[in-house]
Amino acid sequence: MRLWLQSAAALDTDARWAVYRDHLATHARAVVRSGAEVEVHGTPIMVPEIDYAYVEYLHTRQFIEAGLTAGERGFSAFVLNCWDDPGLTELRSLLDIPVLSIGESSMLAATMLGERFGLVPRNERVGARVWRNVTAYGLASRAVAPVYCRVSLPDLGAAFAEPGPIIDGFMEAAGRSIDQGAEVIIPACGVLNLLLRINKVTRIDDVPVLDGTAVALKLAEAMGDLWAAGVTVSRRTRYARPPAHVLETVRVLYGEAARSSAEPTI
Repeated sequence: MRLWLQSAAALDTDARWAVYRDHLATHARAVVRSGAEVEVHGTPIMVPEIDYAYVEYLHTRQFIEAGLTAGERGFSAFVLNCWDDPGLTELRSLLDIPVLSIGESSMLAATMLGERFGLVPRNERVGARVWRNVTAYGLASRAVAPVYCRVSLPDLGAAFAEPGPIIDGFMEAAGRSIDQGAEVIIPACGVLNLLLRINKVTRIDDVPVLDGTAVALKLAEAMGDLWAAGVTVSRRTRYARPPAHVLETVRVLYGEAARSSAEPTI
């Protein structure tokens, strides 16, 4: 079994993410079962302003291209390690192999570990997008409102050298979530999740702190096994796949449209 783990960060083109990349690869390989292979991939480009909706829209196209590459290269499953699940619907509509995401996987797992889960995203903008997913997945009754720890992605990337302040901020936010009724805490950011994991933040008193990357990878293994046994995604409505000739045509047309729209008209 071969798993593709896709990060939102520019792991191979931005030296600031090298430490995170190495930790993520080590953690992923420790999680998957014996005999399974996991490849960690980043995006060619990432800007700090990814929290804005339009920037995330542009960024998401890189996930979709990565997913198509994973499918072409014969991977068993594709795992999106970006917490608000950008491109998840599109990827499932395009790929035959299972597509998992850290956000959806974490929330579904949390419902089996406690009555209500609490989310700790990086900031309010991410939290709003994550909460829309909670509602879309039909899980609002099993969740408490997100509590933010107010930290930027660059700060998180640098925190592997000095994690204390970030962990303190997370613990304070998680404590407020627990006070609101959370029985499982989910770090709603792949980078934050890993920072906590390698610093052994796994519980707060009686409340587990979920490792979303581990959950997504283990579910990817299970879904890969089910796919091999003939269990595949529905093509009825939400994940209906365009015919191959349509996909080929629109990728050319929209690529040309995007290029032409960047040219001056006068």
